[in-house]
Amino acid sequence: MRGFLWWAAALVCAAQSTAGFVPRGLSLRRSHRGALGTPSPPREGLSSVSRVPRGGVVPLSALPVAPQDAGVAVFGLAAATAWLKVWTTLAGKDLIDPKLSRKVVHSGSAPLFILTWPFFTSGAEARFVAAGVPLLMLSRLLLASFGKQPELLKAVSRSGDAKEAVGGPFLYVVMLLVFTTAYWRSSIIGVVALAQMAAGDGLADIVGRKVGGARWPFSDRKTYAGSLGFVLGGFTVSLGLVYWLATFSCVDLGGLGLADVAVRLAAVSVASALVELVPLGDDNVTVPLTAAVFTALAFGLPLSPVVALS
Repeated sequence: MRGFLWWAAALVCAAQSTAGFVPRGLSLRRSHRGALGTPSPPREGLSSVSRVPRGGVVPLSALPVAPQDAGVAVFGLAAATAWLKVWTTLAGKDLIDPKLSRKVVHSGSAPLFILTWPFFTSGAEARFVAAGVPLLMLSRLLLASFGKQPELLKAVSRSGDAKEAVGGPFLYVVMLLVFTTAYWRSSIIGVVALAQMAAGDGLADIVGRKVGGARWPFSDRKTYAGSLGFVLGGFTVSLGLVYWLATFSCVDLGGLGLADVAVRLAAVSVASALVELVPLGDDNVTVPLTAAVFTALAFGLPLSPVVALS
């Protein structure tokens, strides 16, 4: 409990000083209504901190940090800590296989974090406050690599080697940080990319181990069942998160119906699953990057992030 309070206090302090750490010249341009996958106009009551003037650019260093954003970020950190604690405790008591525990944590961490996004304000600085959650998780993983976070190391490591903390798990959180700051809830690209990385890749391993069966001819580890699990998991979670954000008017689907959105997301899931089969690079990098590209193509969206240096 003391450790969580320390991290929560650090997150609040980071949130209050976020503007000061944004590189000079970094700004957020006002999004236009009606573009597919872009934010709808903010609803009254959900956001009130700052509004970017029509056609103008507001330096992030001039914007305040809303207490609401800091509060939601602390809640997100608490939820992430609890999610990790539940599964590590079950694994520690031999109630669940440690390998399964790690993959459940992998599958659920990013989607749970995204569920908190609608509760941040529409202030331009909100994404950077939210990014404090994965940023603090990165710092914990770095500490774990030096043996300072034994419980976390046990949760993310297969062999107990401290170096694993800065391997796949570290890249997972880096991608979470990158897509949060680059796309935020302003585009479905980031949401779908993270869903494929988390739920798709995670369920591929879980289903592949549990079901087994025939393997792909070019791989002695990947199974047909695992790939099917990837597609179903990535598709279902992507669809759910996209409509979760749309429900709160965070994104505008441009008039596309459920069937149209589902077909496009299914195609993205298949493409991401195929890339997961390729033994090149780390899945925590190749899968979300592939998903981002194919989401942009499927929905006709620009790949360029909303935040730009000017």
